[in-house]
Amino acid sequence: MVNMIEPFAGILKYKVPPPLSGSPSAGAGKSPVFDTFEGGFYLFITMKRLVVILTLLAGCTSRPVLNTSHGLSQDIDLILRDTILRTATVGIKVLDLQTGETVYEKNPGKLLLPASNGKIFTAATALYYLGPWFRTHTDFFADSEGNLFVKGYGDMGFTYRDLLYVAEILRQKLEKPPRCIYVDGSYFDSLKIGQGWMWDDLQYYYSSRISALSVDENVVSIFITPGKSYGFRPEVRTFPSSRFFRIVNEAVTVSDTDSLKLTVALKPVDGQEVIFVEGQIPGNSVTRRYVRSYDLPEKFFGYHLGELLSDSFNGCVRETTFVVDSTLDTLLILPSRPLSELVREMMKWSSNFKAECILKLTAAELLGPPGSARKGISLVKRLLDMAGVDTTKFRLVDGSGLSRYDLVSADIITKLLYLAYRKFSFAPEFLTSMPIGGRDGTLRKRFTEKRVFVRAKTGTMTSVSSLSGYLETNSGRKLAFSIIINNFIGSVRLAKGIEDRIVLRLKEL
Repeated sequence: MVNMIEPFAGILKYKVPPPLSGSPSAGAGKSPVFDTFEGGFYLFITMKRLVVILTLLAGCTSRPVLNTSHGLSQDIDLILRDTILRTATVGIKVLDLQTGETVYEKNPGKLLLPASNGKIFTAATALYYLGPWFRTHTDFFADSEGNLFVKGYGDMGFTYRDLLYVAEILRQKLEKPPRCIYVDGSYFDSLKIGQGWMWDDLQYYYSSRISALSVDENVVSIFITPGKSYGFRPEVRTFPSSRFFRIVNEAVTVSDTDSLKLTVALKPVDGQEVIFVEGQIPGNSVTRRYVRSYDLPEKFFGYHLGELLSDSFNGCVRETTFVVDSTLDTLLILPSRPLSELVREMMKWSSNFKAECILKLTAAELLGPPGSARKGISLVKRLLDMAGVDTTKFRLVDGSGLSRYDLVSADIITKLLYLAYRKFSFAPEFLTSMPIGGRDGTLRKRFTEKRVFVRAKTGTMTSVSSLSGYLETNSGRKLAFSIIINNFIGSVRLAKGIEDRIVLRLKEL
């Protein structure tokens, strides 16, 4: 941006005589204009020129952003010269939330992988269409033949503690353990993973299966403790503890000096989840914990509920689709927590599972079951259309940003952030769902200054890092920003360090 003082630098320099040696201002390091006035010297400028200069300078003082932004661009461009970015593509957009004007941009329209910044679209869409206080539910019924029926409506916050509570209530209402448990997760479509998810990530907790009937995000914790002596099998246990998880333990306890390699895999076999443990664990090792996703969430829900209802549960669980009618007696309808709480958990800790379920839940509620990512993305596009985004110029296929097919730009993200900031119906809940710099979530160890000044969503994948959200500058300006970095080689910490430097520079405005 143009520096309005520069065109008059020559006039000030050559039309003002220097102070006499020995004058009070000589060598004081002040500007020639003020030195001349203090020394009582004649200012060699016509009154007409003086009026013009003072008028223009007065205009500059009313628009300090021009000079500041000029320095800002230079500073951020210098930060982006970091060697880790030599092969990278960077997209940046910064907006003033009061005026909507662009403060800084760099490749703002470049389509890039957003990683978990994709959750921003899911959060805003769900809160806008369903409302912060929306609740879904999980329903339990019985028939006259002693069977139990469970129907899920997408409560992604259903926990193991909730399952214990349900079992306690059902034990009081059922005369005897159920003959068979029928589970229905048809409120969502049958796709358990998102398009473009990496196949070698599917065993890990961040790729847990999407289901309308779930417990604890459909992951199991596997604890491995060394055997009592070298050569013995280690102890393997799970939480939740269930016969549904069959353990095949081929690992061995070894001496402390042996090379170490322990693998833990979980695969469905004949309608049951089998945990394979192989390799070595040192005898002096602490208990190790591995978190794995499993493929049969609805069936596990029914099976473990049966175990909690009776130690002698026969294992009869059927996946089905049923209609609630007069032949079924309602035993319990368990509401979820408010959507605002679930969105906050999704955003603070970047839960892919919650993001995918929230997107499908929104779709099912507004467009009818089964909820799907495709239906959910159509609602995202409706919201983005309100923000002035050309919805033919980007691609989203999931709700979490885990897909390698997602392509969005920093410009699109900041337009959504700008819209959300002004939507009274959900703005407070949306803003408070963001991780707070130096305080909580995925930003708890970043921006640890005493004053809270940034709320933003992080994003991390191999060769991808992103950070988008809101910040308050030292002068009190409110900004929306989006930084997306793709295709770098090296530690993601270095990329996040660049994001931090840019945000801290913006804070100085």
